[in-house]
Amino acid sequence: MGPKSWTRLVGVLIVAVGFMCFPVGWGVSPKRDLSFFNNLADLGGFVKWGMAISGAGIVILVISMFVPPGEEE
Repeated sequence: MGPKSWTRLVGVLIVAVGFMCFPVGWGVSPKRDLSFFNNLADLGGFVKWGMAISGAGIVILVISMFVPPGEEE
């Protein structure tokens, strides 16, 4: 994997972590209610953090378009 692929992978993972901070709603999974983080996320406690983290991931994905491909790609 070249630098372009690594940059995209990091961007996608950061966006996914940011999306975990958004409320999903009740009743999605019974075991979801056992997690303190998920309960706070469903109450909207991490929406600002989720937007900031997702925004950072999107910026990294945009930057990955300008990274030159590696030799093995």
